[in-house]
Amino acid sequence: MPSTTPRFRRTVTLITLVAISALCLAACAVSSPKAPSSSPETSITYAVPLTIAAAPAYVADSQGFWKQEGLDVKLKLFNSGRQALDALLGHDAEVMSVSETPPLRAALQGQSIRWIATVTEHHEAKLTVRTNVISKPGDFIGRKVGTVTGTNSDYYMYRWLEANHISTDQVQIVPFTDPQVMVQSFVQGDIDAMFAWEPYNYTATSQLPKLSASWPTTLYSGRHSIIMNADYLSTHKKAAEQIIRGFVKAEQFIKDHPAESKAIVEKATGVDAKALDSLWADYVVKVELDDGLHSILGDEAAWITKTDGSGTPPNLEGFVDAGPMEAVAPGRVGTDYK
Repeated sequence: MPSTTPRFRRTVTLITLVAISALCLAACAVSSPKAPSSSPETSITYAVPLTIAAAPAYVADSQGFWKQEGLDVKLKLFNSGRQALDALLGHDAEVMSVSETPPLRAALQGQSIRWIATVTEHHEAKLTVRTNVISKPGDFIGRKVGTVTGTNSDYYMYRWLEANHISTDQVQIVPFTDPQVMVQSFVQGDIDAMFAWEPYNYTATSQLPKLSASWPTTLYSGRHSIIMNADYLSTHKKAAEQIIRGFVKAEQFIKDHPAESKAIVEKATGVDAKALDSLWADYVVKVELDDGLHSILGDEAAWITKTDGSGTPPNLEGFVDAGPMEAVAPGRVGTDYK
């Protein structure tokens, strides 16, 4: 047999190594299929209303806090929380936020939705009046009062009337579905007062600076609530936890950088810097599920079932899923949800 030269042996060895490498690569391609580029857990639509109370959502999106958690969150803006809630119920969004009244009413009507957090405690529901006809509660008798039905400001209207010993029969309640239309009616003089939230109170008074005023809220504080469909939440607990972590980062950012946070909210809502400075104290940003929420939901459920004539308020415990918050920050969960 002819002897092999060193050069021949090196060539054979090189060919063998290349062949083995090719086989290994082929085997890896078969045993490790390419991961999909996206999944429902990493890409979600968030329906959010135009309100200062949603500041943590605007900040989390602007600063990329959800991207840091592995979530691709697309914000979809609405004029009111009710419209944002409709997007969730219609499965056009995986998560939404709003003050607690609209989702509570939906849950009481049988919609399968869950609270996973609240991010802002606020006093933004206010009464705005035309000062040329109303200067005190007694002036309300016979007046036209606007409200966006089913919202937290609607709840505040009933609380305010009751506290001032005014029955709903003594005023003309004018229901609206769009807060912008209500503001227009107020400015035109078609209604004498309105119960609304920011920035709509500010919009109204800025257009009638000498003929209107917003009265401070003393009877009620709302909670900007983070809501998910129960069926989606049951299979996407990780996404819920990532959402909460992004909010926690936003909370800290707002505390550390108030001026920059206000600029972000100004861009999102159209409320100017001067107004934000005057309204900012009405909002306390804190990501939690505290016992205060439990109390608020109970009071509002009693009001809803009374005004709807639907009987005794049901047990509300199933409306809140504290699991994701417990996983992220158990110290932010109240004893009522333990």
